Amino acid sequence: MFAQFIVEGIITRRPETGVTRDGREYTQFEITHYRTWMDGNTTRKSPPQVLDILCWGRLAQQARKLSLRTTVTVHGNAPQPFDNNGVLGLKMFARGLSVDVGDLGNRSTTGERSGHLVTSPEGEQITAEAWPEVVGNLETVHRPR
Repeated sequence: MFAQFIVEGIITRRPETGVTRDGREYTQFEITHYRTWMDGNTTRKSPPQVLDILCWGRLAQQARKLSLRTTVTVHGNAPQPFDNNGVLGLKMFARGLSVDVGDLGNRSTTGERSGHLVTSPEGEQITAEAWPEVVGNLETVHRPR
């Protein structure tokens, strides 16, 4: 039986990349999740739940581009406990990531893009006008015209 877990949180530690001894690429970052609810007229917030997220392969290549304070949704296996320097931590192996485009929408560069060139992850030079304003799917690099 396979159970899938979905966790949403804010990136609170920059993605760190590395390679294992056998050459497998990985990216690891930390997300913090707060549960909020209404108690009468007061909004309440739970203590933070912190998870280390580990990505492998192509997902790791895309995850290393994420920035702090971005809200992400992680699809993966059950979080596993581990010893984090004497503190109990939880680690989750990601099978998929989604970015909250609401976080990206506040970073408008409209009007600043004319005439600029952008270098894609593959090294291709593209005019900034052809580059998407917001990429919701990290696998998507170009948008069709």
